[in-house]
Amino acid sequence: MNILKNVVNRIAESDKKTEVNLASEKIELSNIEFVESIVKEGKDIYKKAVKFESEINSFTKKARFHFDHAKALEDGGIKILNDFEKAVKDLGLNPNNLPQYKEAIRIIGDMNSVKTRLEPFAKLK
Repeated sequence: MNILKNVVNRIAESDKKTEVNLASEKIELSNIEFVESIVKEGKDIYKKAVKFESEINSFTKKARFHFDHAKALEDGGIKILNDFEKAVKDLGLNPNNLPQYKEAIRIIGDMNSVKTRLEPFAKLK
């Protein structure tokens, strides 16, 4: 009976060691899966960030382009309209009676609005 007891104890000890080894392997497998998830998520985030940076650069270039054109049209348009207004008044007419003049004044105001909206984006590097 003593021999049977020793065999059972040895089997029990062996099972405990196996459980410890399996638990250790389970922890290591869990760590590997966690590391793999970091790699997968990291690659995904990096890919999206690079794409986003490219979109920002494209957006910034477009903002600068439209800002510069709005500024040029506003600056040039004001000078032209001032000269036009003076010439019309020299003829004894009121420029506000001309629909084209009134529309040009409104467009110049729109260009100022465009500049104001785009300026923060146009300044991005």
